[in-house]
Amino acid sequence: MIDTLIFDLGNVIVDFIPLSIYEKATGSTSDGQLLYDLFMSSGIWHELDRGIPLEQVITLTSQKAPQHLHEAIAYVVHNWHDDLVLNTEMASYIKQLQVDFNVYLLSNVSKQFHDFRDRFSILDSFDGLYISADTKLLKPNIEIYEDFLTTFSLQPQQCFFIDDKEENILGAKQIGIKGHVFDQDIEALKKAIYEISS
Repeated sequence: MIDTLIFDLGNVIVDFIPLSIYEKATGSTSDGQLLYDLFMSSGIWHELDRGIPLEQVITLTSQKAPQHLHEAIAYVVHNWHDDLVLNTEMASYIKQLQVDFNVYLLSNVSKQFHDFRDRFSILDSFDGLYISADTKLLKPNIEIYEDFLTTFSLQPQQCFFIDDKEENILGAKQIGIKGHVFDQDIEALKKAIYEISS
């Protein structure tokens, strides 16, 4: 029986549009896109989520970028989370779910999470928070799901995972955790949770 819901953070509990922070940092659509590609296509952003020091991320990215973008790179690395906005509809729904379910967070996110999490009081009511940077494990690798279950003494068959990326849902499925790809359609999520709980 499923009694535990596991939520991702970005684009599930909070809205995060990476391209906007890059454009804000550079003041240019074209440079913003260039910076976005540098971070996302190169895999450097994943290293931030893996917990490597911020200055190392800045150095690695700056080595691949034109000189005029170096200041913007530092700005993005230090301030990307300023643009996170709580999905209030989701937060309200989670509060309803907590009547019947245990609720956990499982997110690929940098150590900066510990600096900004107080902005999102909904997280205070979670039964546990699991952050990739703390363990240096990343979704969708199977090791992170195994470590998550071990950390909180959970069994895969009791869990249901909500994430905005299909590959992360598929990763969890490999060890028996069912899930739902959240595409901003909260009614579809409500239907999925109703079906697994009835």
